[in-house]
Amino acid sequence: MVRADLNTPTTATAVGSAGFAPGPVAPQEIVSIFGPGIASQDAVASLPLPTVLGGVSVQITDSAGNTQPAQLFVVSPGQANILIPSGLAAGPASLAVLHGSFAALTGSLTIAATAPGLFSANADGAGVAAANAFTISASNQTIPQSVFTCNPPAARSCLGVKLSPGAATDTLYVSLFGTGIRGASSVSCFVAGQSVPCFIQEPRRSMPASTRSISQSLSL
Repeated sequence: MVRADLNTPTTATAVGSAGFAPGPVAPQEIVSIFGPGIASQDAVASLPLPTVLGGVSVQITDSAGNTQPAQLFVVSPGQANILIPSGLAAGPASLAVLHGSFAALTGSLTIAATAPGLFSANADGAGVAAANAFTISASNQTIPQSVFTCNPPAARSCLGVKLSPGAATDTLYVSLFGTGIRGASSVSCFVAGQSVPCFIQEPRRSMPASTRSISQSLSL
C-alpha cells in the first residue's frame, strides 16, 4: 500500500540569481527559488515590487524567528525571483511559498552579510559577464567597447569579445553588475588574479538589489 501525505509541502531550493550556485544569500540580494507548482502561470511585477504576485507570496523566517515577506520580481510554475528582505539575522533561515495562506512549498537557506555574485550575459551564472566597457582617452573622449556578442537562438550564444586597452595614454574601464554586494563595507576587484581599482559601487535605480561596480582594467 502506498500512502501520500497531501499536507506535506514540496521542497523549494533557493540560490542567488546571479550565479545560481548553492551557498549563503544576503539581505537585499536577488534570489531565485526553484520548485514545482510555485505559480499557476507566469506573472511579472512592475515597480514598486509587490509582496503578492499572481496569488503567490514568499515569507522568510530568520534565525531569530523574525518573519518577513519578500518582494517579488517574477513567478512561474517552476521558478520565482525574489528580493531577500533587509534586516534579517545572519544564520540558518527558512522560506515558505504561499498560495494565499497555504504553504505550497518550503525550503531552507543561510543568511550572510554579503553573498557577492556577478550577472552573466547568458543569464546562467557562467561565461562572459553581463558588462559594459569604455575607454577614456587622454583628450577625455569616451570610446565604448563591446564586451560580448550574442547569436540566438543557440544556447549560451553570448561569447566574450577581446577588449582593447587603447593607446598608452588611454584608460579602459569595465562596468560589472551584481547582487548580494550591498552589505559590503568595501569591494575589491581582480582581473586575471591581479588587483585593479574599483571606482564606483552604486545601486541601480532601475533594478532593486542590483549593484554596478566600475573597475579600471589591466592592459592585458
